[in-house]
Amino acid sequence: IVKLIDRTFNVDRERTKVLIRYLLEKGGGTEFHFELVGELLDDEMIALLKAAPRGRFRVEIGVQSTCVAALQAVHRRYDLARLEKNCLALTAGASGPTVHLDLIAGLPYEDLAAFGHSFDWTFHLHPDELQLGFLKLLKGSPLRDQAVEYGYAFTSTPPYEILRSKWLSYADLLHLKAVEEIVDKFFNSKHFHYTLSYLFWEDTLSPWAFFSGLARFWQDQGYSGQAHKQVLLYDRLWRFLTTVFLVGAEEPLKKQRQRQEENLRALLTLDYYLSGTGGQSPPWLIPQTQVLREKVKTILKNPDQTDLVFPSKLPLSEVRRRMVVLELGIDPETLVEGGCPVLIYLPAQGYPSWYRLPATLLPEQAGTIDDQSGGEDHY
Repeated sequence: IVKLIDRTFNVDRERTKVLIRYLLEKGGGTEFHFELVGELLDDEMIALLKAAPRGRFRVEIGVQSTCVAALQAVHRRYDLARLEKNCLALTAGASGPTVHLDLIAGLPYEDLAAFGHSFDWTFHLHPDELQLGFLKLLKGSPLRDQAVEYGYAFTSTPPYEILRSKWLSYADLLHLKAVEEIVDKFFNSKHFHYTLSYLFWEDTLSPWAFFSGLARFWQDQGYSGQAHKQVLLYDRLWRFLTTVFLVGAEEPLKKQRQRQEENLRALLTLDYYLSGTGGQSPPWLIPQTQVLREKVKTILKNPDQTDLVFPSKLPLSEVRRRMVVLELGIDPETLVEGGCPVLIYLPAQGYPSWYRLPATLLPEQAGTIDDQSGGEDHY
C-alpha cells in the first residue's frame, strides 16, 4: 500500500483527477491511500474513483462530527448535505474504493448523546470502515489554549489526549474507547458481514445503540482490552444477542424475536465458517444437514454433472472433501426468509467461499429460493 500524506489531497481538483487517471492507466496491484475532503468531491472525481477495481484505491474522509456547535468551535467549514451525497455516491454498489470515515470524540459541545447522533449519521453513509479518534490538544493548537474554558484535562505527555471535558466525563471516554474496540473487532474486520447486514438492513436499529450496548456488555464481562481468539468473538457476540439484545420482548413480539434469533444464528454460523476460524466450534452453530450433504456429495462424484456450478479452477474432488453443507432459514444476500441451502468451501489455503445451492435439493415444502449463486467472501 502507498499512502499519500497530503491531508487534503483533492483541494486542487484538476491535479487530483490527473493523478487518479494516471494511476488507473498504470494498473498493477498496489493500493493507494488518499485523504480527501468529502465536500470537495465532484461527480467526475467520484466516477474516476469508482472506475478502479476493488482494492486499488482507499479513501479516508474526516467527518469528525455532525454537531454544528462543535464544528463551529473548531472553525471547520462544513456542508453536511453535500458530504452525505458524495459519501453515499462513493459507497453505492460493489465497485469503487474502500471508504474509511473518521469521527473525533471530545470536541467542544458534543456530549455522549450528540456523539451517538454523529455515529449513526456516519454509519448510514455505508463506509467500509469507521474509525473513532480521540481529541488531542497539541502544543500551540487553539483548543489547547482554550483548555480551561472547555474544562479539558489531558495527558501531560504526547499525544496529549483528552481525559475529560465539560461535556464528557472520564467514564464517558472510557466507554467510547470500548466502543472503538468493538467497532474495530466486529465491523471493520468484516468477519461479521452477514450478521451485521441483517441487523441494520432496514435502518430501524440505531448503530450507536447496538455498538454502545455491545461495548457495555464487553465492559461488564471484563472482556475489554483482552486478546481474544477469533472463536470467542463469535461466541461472545452470540451470548450478547441472546442474553441482552433479544431479551425482554412483550408476548405479541415473542414469535418475531424467535424468528430473529433463528435468522441471526444462521447468519452468524455463515460468518463463522467464512472467517476460516479453526479450533473447537461453538455449540450454537447450525449443524450440517447430513441428508443434504449426502445429496451434494453424490452429485459432485459425477464429473459430468451440471446441477452444481463452481468456478472452473475449483476441482470438484476438493469441494467434496472440504465442504460444509447447511440449510439456512434465510438467504444471506437477499434476506428473504425460507429454506436456503448453502455450500461453504473451506480450502486448505486461502479464503473460504460460499455458494447457494438449488432449492430443489430441499424437501419440496422447504425450498423457496431457486438460483445457485453465492459470494466469494474474502474477509
